[in-house]
Amino acid sequence: MRSIPPAFLLTLLGLFCAVNLIIFYHHSSYMFLKLKAWALLVKTLQTKPPAAPSLTGGGILYLVKACGRFERRSISLYDSWGWRVDHIVFSTDQLLNESRIPLVKQRVQPVPASLVGRMQSIPQPAIRKHAESCVVTLLNLARILEETDFQQVEWLMVVDDDTFVLEKNLLPYLGNFSSLGKYYLGLSNAEPLPLYGRRGKDGGLIAVAATAPGILYSKGLLNDMRERNRTLFTADAVYKQCVEAQYGDDVALGLLSQVQLNASLIARPDLRGFHWHTEQDPRNVQPITIHTEQQFAASRLQEMHALALRYFGSLKPSIA
Repeated sequence: MRSIPPAFLLTLLGLFCAVNLIIFYHHSSYMFLKLKAWALLVKTLQTKPPAAPSLTGGGILYLVKACGRFERRSISLYDSWGWRVDHIVFSTDQLLNESRIPLVKQRVQPVPASLVGRMQSIPQPAIRKHAESCVVTLLNLARILEETDFQQVEWLMVVDDDTFVLEKNLLPYLGNFSSLGKYYLGLSNAEPLPLYGRRGKDGGLIAVAATAPGILYSKGLLNDMRERNRTLFTADAVYKQCVEAQYGDDVALGLLSQVQLNASLIARPDLRGFHWHTEQDPRNVQPITIHTEQQFAASRLQEMHALALRYFGSLKPSIA
């Protein structure tokens, strides 16, 4: 019987080992991929939805409704608390004193020439005045939506030029909400207002937030506004909104938020820190905003300065 050559046996053994190595390699790779897929699935299931960035003072943009005729109000606001915040813009129909309020912080928007004649045709002076102010506010809001970097800004707060804001008390309150949601926050006016022919949830009435204690808009809602900027804020659309809102821009902003963008007003009980007047709330709540109540410019300036000294301990360095 002829013996099998050793070289042939070695060749067979090598082929056997090679086949086994190939099988082992493919099996191991399959198992590795399978384990990797399971690990990825578990990680995905455990991942939480993205949260809004932690809010700092720089995350709030303040829009102050100003008026050229009453620029002392805006100056007293800026000297008391406005200079302390990172982002603040004065919406005005006329240029304010540049030596007191930097030009970069002003957005000057007179009533467009195409609307002047239509405004003058409004017979009631009070309604005409509110409509003009409303047009300026909405057109400046549209401009701010276009130019603002919403990578940094999480909230927009609209206030009157005689509203005092304590940002350190506002930040913890806003911590209850994600700016990525669609929020319209504030204290409502005393009574719901008619929807001007639109049917509302409460028998055709709508509650709107007031700018005196402050109105807050989240980034999520502002993004919706910005996407529809070209239709919501045309001159004709703004005129229609402002003439319908015979009580002023508070109502126009309320209709815009709730009717156009379907964002209902949230006026929770813990909004008690938003004050209509200086000493209105007897419960010793830490104030978030205070609407000054003096009617005359000199008295309002003194009251703003008094509030700054009370809560901050100082005024703007150039006037202290």
